[in-house]
Amino acid sequence: MSPPTSPNASPARGTYLAAVGFMLASICLGGLMNGLIKWLSADYATLQIICFRAVFGLAPVLAFLWMSGGFGQLRTSRPLGHLIRSLVGGTSMLCAFYGYGHLPLVNAQVLSYATPMFVTIVAMLLFGEVVRLRRWSALAIGFAGIVLVLQPGPGFLRGLADSPAPVIMLCGCLFAGFAANLIRQLSRTESTAAIVFFYTAILAVISSVAAAFAWRTPVRLLDWALLIGLGLMGGVSQLCMTAAYKRAQLSTIAPFEYLMILTALGLGFFVWGEVPTWLTLVGAAVVIASSLYIVLREAQLRLPRPGFLGRTRARE
Repeated sequence: MSPPTSPNASPARGTYLAAVGFMLASICLGGLMNGLIKWLSADYATLQIICFRAVFGLAPVLAFLWMSGGFGQLRTSRPLGHLIRSLVGGTSMLCAFYGYGHLPLVNAQVLSYATPMFVTIVAMLLFGEVVRLRRWSALAIGFAGIVLVLQPGPGFLRGLADSPAPVIMLCGCLFAGFAANLIRQLSRTESTAAIVFFYTAILAVISSVAAAFAWRTPVRLLDWALLIGLGLMGGVSQLCMTAAYKRAQLSTIAPFEYLMILTALGLGFFVWGEVPTWLTLVGAAVVIASSLYIVLREAQLRLPRPGFLGRTRARE
């Protein structure tokens, strides 16, 4: 005789599968967007690319708001908090876009996975969060993985002076750590819709002004299509990740995020002929394991996490 089945089992399974589907869609779109950032960075300034990401990424967010309850969700009592979060998050995006544009895709993707480490460090130093031995150990191991990816050696500092992209990418992770903790504070009184909308809208305004100083009008129709597509991909990817986290617990969905390393490997190899060294791959495994442990440990401790909103991934 077969064991009794809970009447809620099928809906629960269906909800989880939907969450996985949304997460995989987010990963594919985000990975393609990162590849577009690298492709377009050969001809356009980082500020201009961010402008298209923010302005056209706002369209899916507005459509989602209209379909999910209207603009009443945007009521806020903390406009200054949204402004500060947007400035910090925008700085993180600027660093991340520069990194994706000037590093091998795999290296940039791996370094972006350092963000959970910086989230923990900022939470400890600025917000008094208690970090015990397990997470301290994970942090130490994770930074050792970053060293493997960077592969410091003779002439390393001179190389950074010529191409500071790795340091800039890690600075983006640091600012993402600040942004994540600011979102933790905002989420106590603000809706997710408000946090996403005001961040995107404020970034669209600021980046439009900043891009004017580095603007280069696209000549080819293809470039217009790629720049606009980049923004739309970023906005839809963000919404897909939101939908995934609404349908399943962080601990069951977070591991899928690290599949984006596969898109970086594939695009890097087939489009740019990039072949990562074995030290890079070992460092990637160490960084991913460390970051994943920190995320899952904080979920176990039931610490509030901002999910997609706090990362330095370019789609932010």
